[in-house]
Amino acid sequence: MKYKLSLLVGALWLAGCAGSTPYTYYVQPTPLVAEQSTYALGKVTVHLSLGDGAIEGDRTFASEQELQQEFNQYLQHYLKQSGYLAKNVASADAVIDVDIGFKRTFNMGGHSLNKPEVTHNVVLSKDGTKLASFQNGPYLTKYAYLEDLSVDLEIASFNWDAQDEPRDVDLVSKLLVDEIVQIGE
Repeated sequence: MKYKLSLLVGALWLAGCAGSTPYTYYVQPTPLVAEQSTYALGKVTVHLSLGDGAIEGDRTFASEQELQQEFNQYLQHYLKQSGYLAKNVASADAVIDVDIGFKRTFNMGGHSLNKPEVTHNVVLSKDGTKLASFQNGPYLTKYAYLEDLSVDLEIASFNWDAQDEPRDVDLVSKLLVDEIVQIGE
């Protein structure tokens, strides 16, 4: 009897975990519809931190403001490309505010990079009312299998540098938009 009860409790716990969502909804039912709602990009904030190996005063790599502009451009690009960018704020189902933590990590010597450590917090709102949010991190960028292997080889050979960092920004932006368009019911 104890064995059957343990199995039942375990199965219910697993079912509860499987049914959980990474999104927090503040309005029920949510007015957002997965793969249908359109969005306007609001404030994009990047918090750049430098890991071990950073060279004091080195301006080789993008500044916090430049990273913020890159994230803004890529997020706009992927929203538009996927067809979920609203024409304007008034016609949008929600405005997206994105807060990104971007820890730049260096290889020995500070002239080449490792994968960045990223966190993100995304809030969707309409007319000042918070509709939904999600967050994740810290995580490292991970490309498709063979591309990730290629990136790892570049990192191992100290060749992943300032010209490659926009690829990380691009990847994170695409993944964020992929998550955003899944919000809703």
